[in-house]
Amino acid sequence: MVDTGANAILMYTSAEDSMTNMKDSNLSIQVADSDTNMPGSKDGILHMLILGPVKPSPIISPKVTTVRNLHRELFSVDGYFLDGFNILLKQPTYEDGIPQMHKPASKGNKAITIPFRYDYQNSGFWMDYLLLPSHNSK
Repeated sequence: MVDTGANAILMYTSAEDSMTNMKDSNLSIQVADSDTNMPGSKDGILHMLILGPVKPSPIISPKVTTVRNLHRELFSVDGYFLDGFNILLKQPTYEDGIPQMHKPASKGNKAITIPFRYDYQNSGFWMDYLLLPSHNSK
């Protein structure tokens, strides 16, 4: 789930098999509906092939933290916004109708579009992806 209020990308511990540059996490996550904190498990880089209507499918490699007993994976757009991406949560009838993060082309770099989709059944914006295998040792 895309989370505009989060400042870290939180993933299930099953993602650890695909992570590179992995180390124990020092992150402590404040749980919204209680006075408790959840500890992070591992920090690392996760290589993701983004699925959706944008061609070619982009690959991103964000820094992530895995968390045991996480209710839902959360994708923070905070770091991407600071890196020059526009966060565009569009209605289906607006422009191309694709909710997305978009970074325009600049100085030899191609434009990058990361598509999202809105889940009308369960609410929220989501990013669909496949994990790419890790080629580095843990």
